[in-house]
Amino acid sequence: MEIKAVQQQDRRQIQCYNYNKMGHKAYQCKKPKRQQQNTWTPVPQGPPRNNRSNNKPINIIRVRDDHNPPKEVQQGLQKAKKLSQAAIQEQQTPTTGPTVTQ
Repeated sequence: MEIKAVQQQDRRQIQCYNYNKMGHKAYQCKKPKRQQQNTWTPVPQGPPRNNRSNNKPINIIRVRDDHNPPKEVQQGLQKAKKLSQAAIQEQQTPTTGPTVTQ
């Protein structure tokens, strides 16, 4: 396949940016360059903020809805607490070397 054949085939699919015509690129366009439209418009500014009232600290209070969970939940929480305490104690006890069991 020759290079010229490939260029001619692709040339039909090329579009000019200046006038959106098919078959040539913008630098090959015989017409003068089209002026770009001014599409940018400034955004109006809003009213100035009152920063003095916005700097007050906010207090957040967390309210628990369920003060007395069911017994099954209480038992599960107690078991989980015991297991975590046992794991902490196991990690804190020093090991004195390998133990041999028979």
